Amino acid sequence: METQILSITKGVNKLLIRFTVSNPKYVPRFLRIPEVNGNGRTRQIPGKVILEQLEKCSLANLISQLNVAGFTLVDAMHQRKAGADHGKPFSVISFVFVKEELAEIAPEDVPYIRVADDALVELLKGSAWRTKAYKNVVEDGLAVSINLGARFSLLEPNGSPVMVWQKNGNGNKDTRLPKIPIQADHQIDLKKAM
Repeated sequence: METQILSITKGVNKLLIRFTVSNPKYVPRFLRIPEVNGNGRTRQIPGKVILEQLEKCSLANLISQLNVAGFTLVDAMHQRKAGADHGKPFSVISFVFVKEELAEIAPEDVPYIRVADDALVELLKGSAWRTKAYKNVVEDGLAVSINLGARFSLLEPNGSPVMVWQKNGNGNKDTRLPKIPIQADHQIDLKKAM
């Protein structure tokens, strides 16, 4: 597995983890629905790509790395959207982190944030994702958006690893060899740059 470093530069005050999923079973049912502008769409901000799209990325260490880098979860939400040109509907699930010193969480929201944090850990563990990241200029500095789609399961529903046949020298499965646990192709690690 190849490790890819996602560098968080000085001035980044906000980090969003956004999942795009077509299967509603992956949307935690308790999540809030965000406010939208007049045309029914959430505001999109173009950004600079800081991590080119990679397939089958594990982000299992991301939450602990965000905490070490001084970020805390302040909100989580989802929005169901229609596919382009009447395509299949999908959901966008967003988790919003900010620098600890900027975090303002109302006491009544603390239980919601705890449950959202657990839901995020569940979405990240045992799955690999198509991953791409952007840096955006926002009102109070810079924001990083980590966009995840095309979920690839590494675990069976019972928690055991998904097993696959090993490949021979020609790249074909070899049923004479024992099955091995499937692995992500990439590991995304966060690095705080000064």
